[in-house]
Amino acid sequence: MRSLLLLAMFTTASLCFAEAFDHGVNAGRPILASSNPIITVAIVRVKPGTEEAFKEAATRILEPTREEAGNNGYDFFQSISSPNDFTTYEQWRSQEDLDKHMQSAHMKEFFQEVQNYFLPGYPQLKTFPAQ
Repeated sequence: MRSLLLLAMFTTASLCFAEAFDHGVNAGRPILASSNPIITVAIVRVKPGTEEAFKEAATRILEPTREEAGNNGYDFFQSISSPNDFTTYEQWRSQEDLDKHMQSAHMKEFFQEVQNYFLPGYPQLKTFPAQ
């Protein structure tokens, strides 16, 4: 898992959460067949001074997300060395399940609440085939 997170952190290609929220993950062009299990890693960098508010909002979506059909795991982490950096690690049964998650009521509320916390270019979303 650590090597996957490191790979995601240093990969330059990205998809902004806002784009995923507004247009569906990958703007309707799934990377994988919709029935294949996937792992999604999101890299988030928030403005200094918003770390605690972001962390509180992200904590509130943990349980509702973990209870969603198709979710096989959902965690988020705050960087020790750079407290305004966060990473989420998600496991989904399929791209379709991730797309439904991005349109769920709790995610819409979350994005509404935190949209002004993000630094330019963030969040970044990476999707990988589950092994």
